[in-house]
Amino acid sequence: MIVAMESRLLPMAAWYCAYAGARYRIAPPSPHAMRDRTLQTVVFAAWTLGVPALAGGMFLESAALVSAGAWALFAAVAVAAVDTSFVVGRTFTKHDAQQDRSSARTETFKQRAVPGSADS
Repeated sequence: MIVAMESRLLPMAAWYCAYAGARYRIAPPSPHAMRDRTLQTVVFAAWTLGVPALAGGMFLESAALVSAGAWALFAAVAVAAVDTSFVVGRTFTKHDAQQDRSSARTETFKQRAVPGSADS
């Protein structure tokens, strides 16, 4: 359940950070559009195959089936973590770049200030 909620909450938090980084002027892409659909498909397929394989292996007392199900679930969580890192990484990279640009603009403005004025 934690892994399932992570795929919804982290893009939303990244969206809020990106929106705040733009000073609420330009809305970033939707949190649902931030995720890579191919990676989401791989995660969904791995969960769809892994959970029944794990349950069937437990029921049938088959170590091979339990192992296959566990590896499928591990792969699903690993791919989901990669997808999440892409979402969060892109957001904070853009956020930091926007802060750097605004700092550079402030410094440029200070350098252009007229000597003897109240701003200098």
